[in-house]
Amino acid sequence: MADEAQKPKEEAVKKAGAPGVMVLAAIMVGGAFLSSFLTAKFISPGAAAPAASQAGKDPASLPKDKAKTVTTFYKLGEFIVNLANKEATRYLKTDITIEIVDSKDVEKLIKEKEAMYRDAIIQKLSEYSTQQLGTPDGKEKMKQDLIAAISGLDTAIKVVNLYFNSLMMQ
Repeated sequence: MADEAQKPKEEAVKKAGAPGVMVLAAIMVGGAFLSSFLTAKFISPGAAAPAASQAGKDPASLPKDKAKTVTTFYKLGEFIVNLANKEATRYLKTDITIEIVDSKDVEKLIKEKEAMYRDAIIQKLSEYSTQQLGTPDGKEKMKQDLIAAISGLDTAIKVVNLYFNSLMMQ
């Protein structure tokens, strides 16, 4: 008899729970749409902010034509070099991708001269010691030196930024 009295209560709870689950699901879906809308509308309104942040500059300080520059990424691959330490043999292993201003034949140009770019990078990386690269400023200086070395090889290719996908010293 107690079981019969409890069955209607359980069924009532189950029936009341179904609309609650539907309301919860509707709220979650609505929240997802709202967050994607707000993100698209306010956080990433244009290409000016990403281009400026990747170049390390304030978007307002960039000329209008540079703020909307279309770029592409080219993976130069892995580099393993001896560092310039005198007290012991030390190594640097890194994987580098460059961001370049996109033009008609930019990937073709890079592939044709990739050996030159890789050689310039290896030469420049070998000039550093573990002490120089042990600080964030040292890594940033190396990054800027590498950008200058690559940019100096070919004026047809404009390097916007350089990224270390990995960086390890031993």
